[in-house]
Amino acid sequence: MLQTLEGHSGSVESIAFSPDGKLLASGSFDKTIKLWDIATGDVQQNLEGHLNMIESIAFSPDGKLLASDSYDETVKLWDTTTDDVQQTLEGHSKPIQSIAFSPDGMLLASDSTDKTIKLWNIVTGDVQTLEGHSGSIESIVFSPDGKLLASGSLNKTIKLWDTATGNLQQIMNVDGIIEKLWFHMDKPYPVTNIGLIRIQQSQTDVLPQSHQSSQVFLKDNWIIWNGENIIWLPSEYRETYSDYRDNVLALGCASGLVTFFEIDFPGS
Repeated sequence: MLQTLEGHSGSVESIAFSPDGKLLASGSFDKTIKLWDIATGDVQQNLEGHLNMIESIAFSPDGKLLASDSYDETVKLWDTTTDDVQQTLEGHSKPIQSIAFSPDGMLLASDSTDKTIKLWNIVTGDVQTLEGHSGSIESIVFSPDGKLLASGSLNKTIKLWDTATGNLQQIMNVDGIIEKLWFHMDKPYPVTNIGLIRIQQSQTDVLPQSHQSSQVFLKDNWIIWNGENIIWLPSEYRETYSDYRDNVLALGCASGLVTFFEIDFPGS
């Protein structure tokens, strides 16, 4: 274990590494966000302004902005050097679940339990509303080229959207609830907590474990690497959210702790 960081008074629901790997952001049910210096463990910024619990946070690709969403139904954009709020985005009618920046940093996507996705252009202020999910949306992610947005729902579907037009491109039915979603960096495949999804016109395939990219998962209090249980977590370190970068695994915990480990995974 590298460090355990204390400071939040509520469960830590989201964490994110800055693009340069020097900062770790944590968002909590105590309505605050903290920016931690990974080298020293010191709090660099304490961001306050949301009126309800923080659910998700994300750095812009250049690291100059941090986006946060909350049960107060707003998204805030913070300057990571001054802790000032640059914009507050309003439009959802229920709590927001997750957010994601496009690769060029111009678009910010947010999804909500109101079953909609909003695409915010943070330069022009324009917003598109994407509708089509029949269940609460749990996760969203842009493709590496920014042309597609994938959204995963509790109704066991993934939808692919054209980010330029807002049109729905494809619906994929999967055998499981999608809680986490990201794109494979080398292939046009969304990766989920239940496996890697092949995009095809005629069908949807969940690829077997041997064909999945190397990823870290946490399940049943275990840190899992490529399907193998690696580390068991004691109760005070049970995670609510995790992020992984350069062999450092960071955990946000229900206890309010933020912990990160340096782990040399086999073949990593």
